[in-house]
Amino acid sequence: MVPDKEKTISKKISIFKKDLESSGAYYTFDKKKDYFIQVELNFDRTEVKKYLPEEQLDSLKKNNIKIFHGILKTKKIPLILD
Repeated sequence: MVPDKEKTISKKISIFKKDLESSGAYYTFDKKKDYFIQVELNFDRTEVKKYLPEEQLDSLKKNNIKIFHGILKTKKIPLILD
């Protein structure tokens, strides 16, 4: 590994304790190192529209409201290890 280089690991993880316990997955962290986390959410307008009644879709269209389609991503947040 090259020093001072950013390393990105993309992995879907559950934040619910029951799912973590059943999966057996865990991570080991070195408390002397700094870690950061970034949350990314994908929104697909076509999937959202599948669950909206026709009246709501009509109302959105009449009011010129568009359902977000794309990716929302947080800034990098320090991960605090206790």
